[in-house]
Amino acid sequence: MTVAASILFQERFTRYKALSLVITLLGCFLVAGGYNPRQLVTNPMGVAAGLIAAITYGSYTILSKRSLASHSSSTTVLYALVFGSIFLTLISMPRLNQLWGLPGPAWGLIVALALGPTLGAYALYVKELSHIEASHASIVCMAEPAATAVLAYVILGETMETMQIVGAIAVIVGVLVLQLGPKSLVKPPPSHRQAA
Repeated sequence: MTVAASILFQERFTRYKALSLVITLLGCFLVAGGYNPRQLVTNPMGVAAGLIAAITYGSYTILSKRSLASHSSSTTVLYALVFGSIFLTLISMPRLNQLWGLPGPAWGLIVALALGPTLGAYALYVKELSHIEASHASIVCMAEPAATAVLAYVILGETMETMQIVGAIAVIVGVLVLQLGPKSLVKPPPSHRQAA
C-alpha cells in the first residue's frame, strides 16, 4: 500500500516512513501470533483470508484517495457503502431469511456495528485521507490489530502472550516514528471539501 501510494500519487518514501513501516509490520506480525508456526499451518484458510483482506483494504485506500480528487469524503463513503451493501446482499441472499428470527438485542448489536465500526470508522478514515498522504494513513491504521488485541483482552477476556504485547508496543512505536518525519498534510481543493 505504501509503495503503491508512492508510485500512484508521487508521495515521498522517506526514511522515517520506511522505518515506521518496518516496525509496524513487525508489530502486527507479533500481535497476530505469527511467531507461532503452528497457527500458520493449522489455519491456512485464515491466513489466505487475511492476505486477501489486506489486498482489498489497500485497494479501498487507493480508490478512495483517487475519488477524493473529485468528490467529497462523505460522497466517497456513501458510494462505497451503498454498492458494498448491494454486493453483500446479493451474495448473502440464501441466508437472509435467518435475520428475521433474531431477537431484539441482536438487532441492536447489528445496528451498532453498522453505525460505529462500519460507517463511523470508514467515514473517519476517508476524512483522514483527505488531509494526509495515503501511505501515511495506511501506516497509522496498522495500529488496528494492536487495538483489537487490547480490546479483546479488556472486553472479551482473551489473553495476550508476551510477544503479542511486545508487538502492540512496537506498532505504537512505529506510528510515533512516522510523526517524526516531514509532515505530509494534503491541501485539498476547497470546492468540495467544505461540503464533506
